[in-house]
Amino acid sequence: MAGSPNGELTRRERERLMHRQQMLEAAERVFVRDGYQGATIERTAQEADFAVGTLYNFFESKEKLFGEVMRRIVNEALEQVEARVFSEADPKKALEELIRIRIMYPLEHRGFARVFMDVAPGSSLDLASGLPPECRALYEGYLSSVAELIRRGIRSGVFRKAEPLYVALCLEGAFRAIGMHWTLNESGEPSPGTVDEVVGILMGMVCRPQAPFEEGCTG
Repeated sequence: MAGSPNGELTRRERERLMHRQQMLEAAERVFVRDGYQGATIERTAQEADFAVGTLYNFFESKEKLFGEVMRRIVNEALEQVEARVFSEADPKKALEELIRIRIMYPLEHRGFARVFMDVAPGSSLDLASGLPPECRALYEGYLSSVAELIRRGIRSGVFRKAEPLYVALCLEGAFRAIGMHWTLNESGEPSPGTVDEVVGILMGMVCRPQAPFEEGCTG
């Protein structure tokens, strides 16, 4: 969007972004309620209280709409990670924040996560394979940033010496397994004690054994 001469969005552009957001929120509700097969552009338009033609001006197909809902969810998660993880100078604090975000965020979109796993069952083994093409580059960039975080922790002596990318991949596997279990088997959020236990387990996988437990690593 071009925006105004001073770089700010025009009123029309702001309205368009707001309408797009409303449509994506409505689409997520429809996918959760009706499943992927039952969801339609028409039902989404009704849910969002827009004309069907207006929705088609934003999204050309149900497949595109589904991918954009997924990208919105991925973007929101990455924004949290950027703000709370990659901006943190202390590698241990950053890693703990990453773990908490990655194991808890899917629960905020539990219903859509179930639909996503039905549409892309292979995503439980390889998340990138189930993501729309526009989301895969975001995920790969995120994975590289996690590996760099691990590398920083190794250089500072608080993380075990290992190939950073493999550590990041091991963590991603754990995040998916835990997220799938809670998404499919739990009706509510896990207790704070359970979350803290999981955080401690995953921190212990990465931190050096002599690091103090009270700082988030096992001894």
